[in-house]
Amino acid sequence: MAIDPETITLVLHGGTLLVLYLFVLGIAWLVWRDVARGPAQPAAPAARLVVLDSGNTGLATGQRLSVLAFTTLGRSSENTIVLSEASVSAVHAAISWRAGHWWLQDQDSRNGTLLNDAVIEKATLLCHGDVIAIGLVRLRFEA
Repeated sequence: MAIDPETITLVLHGGTLLVLYLFVLGIAWLVWRDVARGPAQPAAPAARLVVLDSGNTGLATGQRLSVLAFTTLGRSSENTIVLSEASVSAVHAAISWRAGHWWLQDQDSRNGTLLNDAVIEKATLLCHGDVIAIGLVRLRFEA
């Protein structure tokens, strides 16, 4: 059975149109998915903690500790920043980047978390130069 050239041309044109339509639908789906996600969150700017008083952690005074978009501080080795000091709870506090700002929150620690010598009880806005006290450890926030 021979296939005439007109049939071959028709099948090739139909296949080309099908591929073109699938390509356009794929692009439309990607655009819809990105629009449905909403605006992208800006990346967290660089931030760090400078050790002012290390207690018995072994950290050096003046040492700089990098802060991630979500950073936990505490005695447990599972924390982003480990403060191996008896007065520090296993997971003592957290620093997070949300809604374009840095926030500090106590994590129901035994001894509480101080920000500029005031006890914090809820998520509190962090500013450049603020001093965080966790047990005997004092850290200055820089962003």
